[in-house]
Amino acid sequence: MYLQRMLYTRRTYYSRAMELSLQLLSLIALLLCHPVVLVSLRRNITRNVYGRGNQRTNDEAVNSRCQPCTCGIGYPGTRIVGGSEVRENEYPWMASLWNAKRKFFCGGSIVTDQYVLTAAHCLSEVPVTNYREIHVVFGQTRRPARLYQGGPHVIRAAVVKIHHKYDRQGANVHDNDIALVKMVRPVKFERTAQPICLPMIRYDYGGLTAAVAGWGQLSEDSGTSLSLRHATLPVWTEKECTAVPEIEKTGYTSNMMCAGLRDGGVDSCQGDSGGPLMLQDNSEKITVAGIVSWGIGCGAPKLPGVYTRVDKYLGWIMRNTKDSCHCTN
Repeated sequence: MYLQRMLYTRRTYYSRAMELSLQLLSLIALLLCHPVVLVSLRRNITRNVYGRGNQRTNDEAVNSRCQPCTCGIGYPGTRIVGGSEVRENEYPWMASLWNAKRKFFCGGSIVTDQYVLTAAHCLSEVPVTNYREIHVVFGQTRRPARLYQGGPHVIRAAVVKIHHKYDRQGANVHDNDIALVKMVRPVKFERTAQPICLPMIRYDYGGLTAAVAGWGQLSEDSGTSLSLRHATLPVWTEKECTAVPEIEKTGYTSNMMCAGLRDGGVDSCQGDSGGPLMLQDNSEKITVAGIVSWGIGCGAPKLPGVYTRVDKYLGWIMRNTKDSCHCTN
């Protein structure tokens, strides 16, 4: 009220302007010398210098630490033989996920220096309070039977991001089966740890040959494998997938793709969930075209495995990984 009155008076009585100005300057000087005001001013100055106006954004901070890198390069090469063990470092983006009880439960693939791409159903039954108890193990084709923390290739999860439209209790529990696990620290890219490339958008993958890899069961009745294995599978067209009654009734959508041998015998299975269905792009780099999601049995004739179609979620992946380093295709 005092300042309002002073401003109004100055406009009305110009003859007292000098006197009022001196009074106002004295009042300001008195206030500025008060210790409480000094602290407040210091805070305001700090806020203005380091606040939203001048603060380096998270994107700038990330870009400042990111080094040029490429994705989708395996070692010693990209030769794939169906149903065999993987060579050392052949898929350096492969990661295994471990729960609070230090047990392996799903696969995944490194897509940036801090994020692993996996299936939402792998994490949907994990209590939110246990998300930070999840560990990511990478850089190993032979996984341990039980998790031993503290190794250079073991990183704890910081955040779990499940697709907002995934609903394990909904009418179609398999739709939008995609999730990201952020690690508490970045992965150092080297020969044993590399990211896989994200795919380009395609109309249909039908007729292409893909590879799937994981530590899952070798059959419906066996235990999970300690050695990383891979197999070559033909990708079916969307029309062929929806023509399978068992798959169509279970809830096949355009967010999915399927792959498998017509005669069966080779397939992803329990424990492979979250792992990548891989394709080569035009430059012969490996892309994650699909994510192991669901199927009817394992390796049954005329019943292909069903995978989350990654190119349907490129925008979601980019938005949710922008605080990490991406490599170029």
